[in-house]
Amino acid sequence: MVLLLIFIHPLHVLSAVPRVHCLQRTWLELNILDNGHVVYVEETPENKEKFMHTFHVRHRLVDPGPPQEELEVQTPLRPRRRVTEKKPMEQVELRHLALSQEERDDYIARKARFLLDDWDQEGAVRLVDELAEVGFFDEWKFGVFRHGGSVGWLRGLRQYPELSQVLSRIVLEVNPEANFTAIWVARNAERGLHKDYNNDENAVNYVYPIRMPRRGGELWVELSPGDRVDGEIMDRTDSLGKRRYGYLKKLQHGSCTVFSPRRAHEVLPWTGTRTVLIAYTPQCMGRLSTEMIQELETRGFQPPLSQYPEYFLAQDPQPMEAKVEVQSHDQVEYATAEDLDGSDVEELWEMYLDVDGGKVKIGDDETEHREQPRPRFMKVEAGFTKNVEAILQELKGPIEVTYNVDPKEVADNMGLWMGAIQKELDGVSVAIKKLLPNTEERVKWMRRPGAQKLPAKFVYTVKPAENPDSADKATWFKRKARLVVCGNYASPDQSELYSETAPSEAVRAGLVMSRRRKWMIGLIDVVAAFLRTPLNPEDGSPTIIVTPPRLLLRLNLIVEDELWGLIRALYGLRQAPALWSSHRDYTLRTMEFPHGRRLYRGRTVTAWWVLKDERGSIKALVIIYVDDILLLGEEETIREVAETIQGEWKTSGLAFLRPGHPLRFLGMELEINDEETELYVNQRSYIEEVLRAYGYAEDDRDKIPLSKEHAYFERLESDPEPTTEMISAAQKITGEIMWIAHKTRPDVAFTCSLMASITLKAPDRCLTIGYKVLRYLNATKDVKMIIKNDHTDLVLYPDAAFAPSSEKSHTGWVVCWSGTPIAWRSGRQSTIALSTAESELTAIVDGTIGMMGLEALLADLQVEPTAKLVASDSTSALAIGAGTGSWRTRHLRLKAAWVQDMIATGEVLTRHQPGLTQPADLLTKPLSSQRIKALLGLWGTTSQEESPPKGERAISTSGCSTRMMVAMVCCLLILTVEAREATPTRQVELDWDMAAVMMGLLMILGGLLLYEGVKWGAFEIYYNYTPGASSRRLRKLQKLREATSLAIQRELERVTQPSTMSSSRWEDGGERDQPPTRPTTTMSPPRQRRPVREVTPEPRRRTEPMRTPPTYDGPTEPMSSPAPSVGWNEVERVGGGSADDRRVCVDAVMLMRLEEIKEGLRICGLAQSGLSSYKAFRGPNRTTWRLDWTDRQTATLHLVVVARS
Repeated sequence: MVLLLIFIHPLHVLSAVPRVHCLQRTWLELNILDNGHVVYVEETPENKEKFMHTFHVRHRLVDPGPPQEELEVQTPLRPRRRVTEKKPMEQVELRHLALSQEERDDYIARKARFLLDDWDQEGAVRLVDELAEVGFFDEWKFGVFRHGGSVGWLRGLRQYPELSQVLSRIVLEVNPEANFTAIWVARNAERGLHKDYNNDENAVNYVYPIRMPRRGGELWVELSPGDRVDGEIMDRTDSLGKRRYGYLKKLQHGSCTVFSPRRAHEVLPWTGTRTVLIAYTPQCMGRLSTEMIQELETRGFQPPLSQYPEYFLAQDPQPMEAKVEVQSHDQVEYATAEDLDGSDVEELWEMYLDVDGGKVKIGDDETEHREQPRPRFMKVEAGFTKNVEAILQELKGPIEVTYNVDPKEVADNMGLWMGAIQKELDGVSVAIKKLLPNTEERVKWMRRPGAQKLPAKFVYTVKPAENPDSADKATWFKRKARLVVCGNYASPDQSELYSETAPSEAVRAGLVMSRRRKWMIGLIDVVAAFLRTPLNPEDGSPTIIVTPPRLLLRLNLIVEDELWGLIRALYGLRQAPALWSSHRDYTLRTMEFPHGRRLYRGRTVTAWWVLKDERGSIKALVIIYVDDILLLGEEETIREVAETIQGEWKTSGLAFLRPGHPLRFLGMELEINDEETELYVNQRSYIEEVLRAYGYAEDDRDKIPLSKEHAYFERLESDPEPTTEMISAAQKITGEIMWIAHKTRPDVAFTCSLMASITLKAPDRCLTIGYKVLRYLNATKDVKMIIKNDHTDLVLYPDAAFAPSSEKSHTGWVVCWSGTPIAWRSGRQSTIALSTAESELTAIVDGTIGMMGLEALLADLQVEPTAKLVASDSTSALAIGAGTGSWRTRHLRLKAAWVQDMIATGEVLTRHQPGLTQPADLLTKPLSSQRIKALLGLWGTTSQEESPPKGERAISTSGCSTRMMVAMVCCLLILTVEAREATPTRQVELDWDMAAVMMGLLMILGGLLLYEGVKWGAFEIYYNYTPGASSRRLRKLQKLREATSLAIQRELERVTQPSTMSSSRWEDGGERDQPPTRPTTTMSPPRQRRPVREVTPEPRRRTEPMRTPPTYDGPTEPMSSPAPSVGWNEVERVGGGSADDRRVCVDAVMLMRLEEIKEGLRICGLAQSGLSSYKAFRGPNRTTWRLDWTDRQTATLHLVVVARS
């Protein structure tokens, strides 16, 4: 265990330290760390635990695993005599230390076997460079040679067979179609101007750089008519003094330079070390035996057909240097400037170079002069599913996806795959012609013009069974061994390779057509379709000779050196799809169906066909994807079409789409509801297979496919430098997500567009986004697109995001037919928009073009939309499109002219679509989870297992939260409803999650109100309606009264401090500490003389009425009769500040009830009659008060009410 700590930091370790009779744990301070680490060594039976400080441990290291090779060091022999002193320097002899022959051969064999088991191109190049540096290849070459009339082996092939395989693998890794029979590694080999006359004139040389100097070392190749010049043009002079023109080929690491050996070539001078690997084909004149060719193929060499003994016949003259036809000087017509009219002269030019016998074109006006690397197509190996047999053993039901099986795993379980291999071999027997050794038929095939020899291999898969039985596990899957030709090894030719397949838009349009006409849907699959395609060289088909897989020889299913000539197409052949499509279309066009019906191919999409009767009415629709045929029509019609096709080709059984019996077509899973009114399309099985390949668990989920911090189309400073591995991984995951986005998931279309844009610029961020999309798909894999018919025509929903992250805006549009999305696009605009209106207008134009294309697609179905509607949320763009823009948008009139013409002629109608209900908003920007769910509802998607009721629209996919919210609403609301007939009205869109939050808050508020109501009711019942309520009420009031009196007393003690009485004077002029007394009367109890002082009232504020009560300047003695009518005067107070006095008195009076005020009046001898509640005290303007002191410590509040008469 390594503890990574901050450098130059003290370390404290809690350790057990021995003490007397015990062990005590205490902190020990170790030395200061200085650029090192602390290593904790666990306790062992031999040693106790301890800490060590080291400088040799570094973090972020990867465990390389056990040693890949074991070396045994021999114990040195004991010297025969003891050396007593060192040998003098002048007697020391330096000797070259090198491996012995046996040690070198063993080292080369081990390294080569290691590379072949786990191929590493860079590692192989390093091995070759290492051997070249020690001069190994100066004496060793590999392959075959021809010297005069003798043909034999070069010594290196027999002596180092593993190294020979490594050298050939280096060439084939970057150039799979390479053909050669010899290899030479040249280090600093200088060759002057020459031609390789001893090499095969039909073959080429391949040069792969191992180590190149910084300057020089380019390859000069002579020009020939028809060449495309890619390098600098130079002239050279041969040994006869003849001047030759050629161009330079720069050798680049990781690529092969190819040139003809019969052209003059030369290596330019260089400085440093130059090591190259050269693969070539000596002209053996047909003297290579069958055994030699087999051994060459075993070592990885690819002999061309021209070196087979059957190809080179003795009676044929030896081919010499290839002759080319060039245009002679006499045939070239020259034109002068006077011959051309100035008005007809264009900026066009072509440049030719004079060579012997003619001219060579070296450029024209379209030539790009900057040097750019040419794109190269590389073979991408398919990903294999690991431990397929273990997966099959743990199955709990029929499989739904296809697994690619590693050939190594097949070899370990060959007994389980023998049946599939034998079945495939029997199936391809109709497509091959066996060419046995030493037969006349073999010679004829070899000598066909353009004949190519290609290897073949098996591709192993485990596929879903056609009719699985839940009770029989053996029917849950089927093993498939497909024999394919390695078409990537074929040399390029002019054959047609394009073959159209049904696009997703055509499939969705056909499904909508089936809902409009209430058609059934059926599916059949042509078995081994490519094997039904004949290859006829007279019609331009290629001549292909196949080398069978070596596995068949080990299984004794073929003979030694057996070849196959293809008479029908095999899978893997580059021309096979185009040849099958041509053959299939011709056969369908000539088929005759019952009742005089015939198939007619679509004009817009050639991959679908319509079945018409004699009157030209469409009775069925046929959609084809390679060998899968989807039939749409009435059930009887579908059966008749299927039977006719099955009479021509062998197909699978006809399967109908019914409730509970889905179909799979074009990577999509088709389902239908119980009423057979709506179809559901999803890709759940494909998504699960992709998630399983990336190792995602069920709980690896995400709410959104893209976060805003990653939504940038340009490269950021935080993005790491791209690497080949990162780009490859980014392209792979982008392609997988693109397959989903184009078929059924428009919610990841914008994210997919972003990933495709940054695959090369920022592959690391592309991978991060891709992994997030996979987690989002894992959470929403149940989302299904609904195919329905609401009897509406074409509707375009365009939208644009104005420059969301860079200078270019983003366009998104969707075209719906019958309420179903048929086509949608999400991509960056090609031009920079200067305003939001311009970006929205561009989206309208692009979307309208797409809608017109879809209209042409529907024309094949004899559907003519009566109205084409454009629903945009941009009023400015609609105004510009209608021709009512202002002078600020005059520069957009030309762009909008086409749209204006369409609107003027009535071809297109427009309307404003609120942004809240704009479906295309899903295609233009990253959105929140709630917004995505709302927009998916507008697109007509559902995630429920069952379809929603008829007439209702799926709005939310929240499932459990929706049911909880409905339960809460039912608990809170009791509504009286009236049953009435349902009318088709537009449903109000509701954000269910936000509604659930609001209902939760309402529930909390309702709970608080309910608690307060129950509490209030309990107190009311307890104090008013239960036995003893009156006594409890009195006790409560008494407690309140006592608490109030106590509070008033404390407040009086605070405001009446001794210091506040120093300026007081008494009415009779006496001292404060000896207040005079007054005689008492019979009408009132005796009372003490009160100290008084004049107080000036506070000024009145403007913003509020006067709060100071008016005072009465009259007798202060208690009266036994009502006071006479007097006016308002100043108030006289005793003790404390005037503000505090008023506040205390106001608080005291406000707390007193009417009965208590009357009691105070009675004690003071004032009148009590006619005193109402609002006159007693409800405001300071009707009352005055005084403080009557008994002594310095206590005071009793006496209320004096002076009423104005």
